[in-house]
Amino acid sequence: DISNKNLYGVLYNWSAVNTGKLCPEGWHVPDEEDWRSLETFLGGRSVAGGKLKETGLIHWLSPNKGATNESGFTCLPGGRRFVEGQFWGLGYLAEMWSSEPNEGFDSLVYGMTYESGYSGFDYLLKQNGCSVRCLKDN
Repeated sequence: DISNKNLYGVLYNWSAVNTGKLCPEGWHVPDEEDWRSLETFLGGRSVAGGKLKETGLIHWLSPNKGATNESGFTCLPGGRRFVEGQFWGLGYLAEMWSSEPNEGFDSLVYGMTYESGYSGFDYLLKQNGCSVRCLKDN
């Protein structure tokens, strides 16, 4: 649905992330260390998700626990696209690829859900579609 794309952005598979061409010049897809540094800076995984999430219930499902958007990141719950083409999780979760290379079928994503202020990592099939956030180079 084009309105979802305009609001939440495109859900990319790992092949697109791995090209290194998704971010503008001077920016990159964060790796695991970048995400962990952000999480630590925000006070740890038990609160980082909330500090990254958009507040309120316009886009996130209730209760959108812990959401303060203290960081200004305004993370939206764009969900995921499965290999078979189904979309899932809109309003429920935000998952963003890490650029961390992995030789297996899965790759690392960083995310959060409406259920808590926690953030964390998970491994997803590389063919799945997830959000991408770019980080300015140092």
